[in-house]
Amino acid sequence: MLCKCMALELAPHGIMVNEIAPGYVDGGLSRLAWEQQPDGRAAARKKVPVQALITSEEVAAQIVHLSHPENHHITGSVVLMDGGLSLVAP
Repeated sequence: MLCKCMALELAPHGIMVNEIAPGYVDGGLSRLAWEQQPDGRAAARKKVPVQALITSEEVAAQIVHLSHPENHHITGSVVLMDGGLSLVAP
């Protein structure tokens, strides 16, 4: 709701506000945990309908896309980058 409220308030000033909602990212703390427990990475991958984990670079690329100066119309949106995980997980 914060994203939507900020998007509405800032839109007249030309500021677009969006939210990125990644699923299992193979990076950061998750990567460190999965390096210690490789079975956890495989288990996470199996839960995702597309059978793939998201990379940090993929998340960054989506942020760059939404932040592009020519993005004048995407605001107040939640971009799900979860490979369909939210479709099958509670």
